[in-house]
Amino acid sequence: AQPAPKEVFRCSGIEGCAVSMRRRVQVGIGLEVIGTQFLNLLFHSNWEAFYHDSSTFYYENSAALLGLHILVVWRYHAFLRDALLARHVTRIAVLEQSTEANGGSEAVTSVGVTANPRASGAGRGHGAWVVLVQTGPWARHIELVPSQASTPQGAIGVAGDAPGDKVPFGRLLQLGVLHVDQRRGEVLDREAFEQLLHGDFIVVREEVTTDMASLEYAFVSPDKMVPFLAEVGVPDASGNAFWQQLHKHPWVHRSFQVHGGRAMDFFGKLALAMGVGSVFVLVRRH
Repeated sequence: AQPAPKEVFRCSGIEGCAVSMRRRVQVGIGLEVIGTQFLNLLFHSNWEAFYHDSSTFYYENSAALLGLHILVVWRYHAFLRDALLARHVTRIAVLEQSTEANGGSEAVTSVGVTANPRASGAGRGHGAWVVLVQTGPWARHIELVPSQASTPQGAIGVAGDAPGDKVPFGRLLQLGVLHVDQRRGEVLDREAFEQLLHGDFIVVREEVTTDMASLEYAFVSPDKMVPFLAEVGVPDASGNAFWQQLHKHPWVHRSFQVHGGRAMDFFGKLALAMGVGSVFVLVRRH
């Protein structure tokens, strides 16, 4: 029989925060569009004066800027929602762990972790691990192997300080590419968690499945494809991979440690404040 998954980490999801952000953005946009135009009507003495002001160059440009502003806010809210959901880890579980026997090629499969990840040679002498990493509506089934093992083509690639090395899976967690919030989450198996975080495992295979019900609840497009971890190691035009940019710029690294739910709450309230501010400015003008 297949052994039960070994639960390593759990954290509450942020889909509710994504829905709240969407509603606040909608209210803010509504205030900017409906509220400002209602006040335009309210503060004009007659329809003729309103029509005259509406046909002026100033008003036309103001409307164009308002439309552009609304488009940017709406698009950015959708981008922020998808990005934060895709990196906020709600569950880590070890589905399979293969350890090589000391004297031969025979392998045994287990779920528990007994090695000390901080000891010399931590994570070495072990075979493949199959790990489930849940991020929002997406579940990643990831196969990990020690970095000194022969790596199949397509494993995540280039090293931090030594060219040609592989990027450890734990480094992706530390940099916030996959954000593990230990303050709000619960580490259920400390030894396994530390080994994944500080070991030298690299990703050699990844499969992503989507929970459509969770996707629809958070108003994410059904066609949305979550980026694979392998894309983190692909160099850009400057020759640096995305994870290297995080490593070189501490302020970017720190921004990736922010809880996704808090970031969504902040942006939703900001969009709401902009809507209220637009109405307030128009009232003061008249």
